[in-house]
Amino acid sequence: MFRVSAMTINELIANIKIRASGRTRYEGQKPRVDEMLVAEIERLRAELDGSTWADKPLPEDAAIDAAHPLRTDTKEAHARYTEAMRLVGARRSKGGLVEMVNWLLAEKAAAVDGLRAEIAAITETHGNK
Repeated sequence: MFRVSAMTINELIANIKIRASGRTRYEGQKPRVDEMLVAEIERLRAELDGSTWADKPLPEDAAIDAAHPLRTDTKEAHARYTEAMRLVGARRSKGGLVEMVNWLLAEKAAAVDGLRAEIAAITETHGNK
């Protein structure tokens, strides 16, 4: 019997593989449960190690990287990053993140529309002289 608490998962897998390599095999014999579990763990690890979990490139990547507080090093940048961490940390689902980003984009669009209206008003007032 294995003492699981004293081993890492990798040590446990290695131990099972060593034991399995010394086992006598008969034609048509199915693998033992421990061998099947190791095979499944390795399959899942390979699946997770694939590019399926990596971020996909975006046109905004350079701007996103440039906005990181380590690159800008201002109090405002650190405050924004802290707020972003709070907002993202509160969401557990991709759907929740999408809803939050949609809200942020709507807030940005409303702010831009407000600035455009102010510029139009100033231009109308002072531009016709």
